[in-house]
Amino acid sequence: MPDLQHTRHDLLSNDKLSRFGTSNRAVNGLTLRHDVDLGPYTSFGFSQKAAHFAEVDSEESLAEAVQRAQTENWPILALGGGSNLVIANDYPGLVIRQVDDTITYQQAGDALETHVTASAGVSWHALVMDTVSRALTGLENLSLIPGQVGAAPVQNIGAYGVELCDRFVSLRALHIASGKWQTMTGKDCQFAYRNSYFKHHDGQYIISSVTLRLGTHLGLHTGYAALSDYLALHHPGEEPDARRISEAVCAVRHPFTT
Repeated sequence: MPDLQHTRHDLLSNDKLSRFGTSNRAVNGLTLRHDVDLGPYTSFGFSQKAAHFAEVDSEESLAEAVQRAQTENWPILALGGGSNLVIANDYPGLVIRQVDDTITYQQAGDALETHVTASAGVSWHALVMDTVSRALTGLENLSLIPGQVGAAPVQNIGAYGVELCDRFVSLRALHIASGKWQTMTGKDCQFAYRNSYFKHHDGQYIISSVTLRLGTHLGLHTGYAALSDYLALHHPGEEPDARRISEAVCAVRHPFTT
């Protein structure tokens, strides 16, 4: 994927951040850094630099960063996990890195369904593992997909018979040009196979959180031979559950690390 109860990791302190940028400057609570090496934030580790850089951990700080870029007429690049992201040249505008990794759970109306809302900065695999640890069915087939939650709707990630759109409830996104927040449904997102509205309207929105549905009523998907073969070999005679399926997916994807 190109470019987890509440949990949040501490942000790097300013003295640590300054190792990667030539200067820090707080403006209305937003810390801007300048001439920042992007290598530490991308999987390929290229040494291109961002003219301006901000880490945001809330919708408020995201909106503030976007407003500042609009005022200064800076182009904006929203940086997720940096997996498979190639930046050929130094970036002349503001790179925004979303670091909020909050996850919340809420029971849906019929009590059979649970909704999980994850901030854009959450690691996708960490979200899947959090749901699996709670014995919640729905995302297990999507284990080990790289990247962050905010990028998942962009290409409608999928694996082993399950796509994000199959579990999608809504997302929150900031419309960059207007500065207005929108809650978008599946219809708004125009999901298709590895495709969405965002893929064809790059730079219009920045996604801040995604809400997905979970529950046993969604069923288990073990139809792919690689998964069924693994389960039959390692857990013969057992009825699979979300944890076992996630284990199988991880073993199939990375057989030498599980």
